Amino acid sequence: MEEKTKRRVTVAVTIALGICYFFLFATPLPKPLILKPVWASDVPASYPYANGSPNTKQHLLSFEIGDKYGYFDMNSGLVFSATRGYGVGISDTGYVAWDMKPGIVTFKDPRGVVLFSGQLAGYPFVDGDRRFVVSSNQSEISELGADGSLLWKSDFPSLVTAFASNEKIAVFGTLDGEIFAMDHHGKELLSFAPGGSRVACIYGCAISPDGKTIAATTGLDKQRVVVLEKRAEAYRVTWHRWTNSDFRGPVAMAFTPDGKELVFETTGGFGIYDVRKRKEHMLPARNPSVTGASIPSRDILLALDNADEKDIVAASYDGRQYFRFPFQAADATLRSRDGSLFMGLLEADSADILRLDFVEE
Repeated sequence: MEEKTKRRVTVAVTIALGICYFFLFATPLPKPLILKPVWASDVPASYPYANGSPNTKQHLLSFEIGDKYGYFDMNSGLVFSATRGYGVGISDTGYVAWDMKPGIVTFKDPRGVVLFSGQLAGYPFVDGDRRFVVSSNQSEISELGADGSLLWKSDFPSLVTAFASNEKIAVFGTLDGEIFAMDHHGKELLSFAPGGSRVACIYGCAISPDGKTIAATTGLDKQRVVVLEKRAEAYRVTWHRWTNSDFRGPVAMAFTPDGKELVFETTGGFGIYDVRKRKEHMLPARNPSVTGASIPSRDILLALDNADEKDIVAASYDGRQYFRFPFQAADATLRSRDGSLFMGLLEADSADILRLDFVEE
């Protein structure tokens, strides 16, 4: 009981510090805004659905923080949590957990209702409302329908090292430096090798919500960011930049929900690429994290700076820093929905989820 109270105090202090920082040190926003704390939920190792299903009809949002995962109602907090075994794939439309050895797996919807079960020769993952399976050798990808039926399967020439998708298109990057795009039926829309580096490998990729823009972080010695836009029936390179980065693992890249900006990790912070103007801006960060969020209705980007003294960084779409505020946690995650910011905090075995709203003063 004492530990739980202590965590609640830590959460409250985190929120208070953030709000104080916002008032005292913020660069003025286009309109006076404040961060309003709405609720905070403790995330236990196991929190089953009440009476077998959530006591809410609201849309549920997914989370992963440390080895815990589950769903929450944006209005009232946690509705389900569990602890990951070997692996889990989760999104707002459903989840699947699996053991080290491939076998029978069960896909469930956010309310715990079984969608389908089956034996898979590989490892499943979920992205949005799409369900994929990667083979044990990481060079074959399959997509499953909502009933578990096989929609398509594709063999790639080498290991798949990067992935992104929207409702209609899936993008894959490979160890030998190629970018592939497939439609919902498995038809190949793009096969492109950026080249230009001593070591060819795709470390990250992203696709815009409308599917017209694809981006990738590619190569070593030198490494660069490449952007391709659809012209008539084909994708063409419209922008690229050599970077000072030397990432040798997954690189976070994502388009904002409105598709206006591409945000990506780079040396010294985050790169922000304006798709329409084809210009890049920088948002400085000492140790940029792979997690972030955006509030398109206010053109606000939020990201985690995971240096020794951790901060949430808020900025405009063109990279102007609005404010930073500190938090205390071993790990953290961010996501947004309908103008609200949701933050997961992990400290030792304790985890919490907070909701913070941007509201006009």
